[in-house]
Amino acid sequence: MINEIILMIILTGGGDAPVDASLIEVESVVECEDRAARAKAVFPQAGITYISHHCVTSSAEFEYFPHNDAPTGPQYFYDLRFNEDKTMLTDVVTYPSMAACNESAKGTCVLTYQKWIK
Repeated sequence: MINEIILMIILTGGGDAPVDASLIEVESVVECEDRAARAKAVFPQAGITYISHHCVTSSAEFEYFPHNDAPTGPQYFYDLRFNEDKTMLTDVVTYPSMAACNESAKGTCVLTYQKWIK
């Protein structure tokens, strides 16, 4: 049996910088929307450009989200693939670089500091 979770995915950055993804497991879609709204409210003061967020079901799990001002450590490049109405993360494809992801992506290429566990 596949164990599905609810995942809050917040996309920030863009422009000349790669799209950065924060991938956070939450208890419910209501919690996801609430937390995303609170994050969006503080992003302008922190100089963070909000792109979008998704509250999705997923069988993919990622390492804990480090709430660091300036993330450090390994960078991971993923092509996040969603179903048509973007309520489910259907696949995660790993790439060695953002350029490689952008060349063959079928979803949304992101940079994150969170390792895909399973």
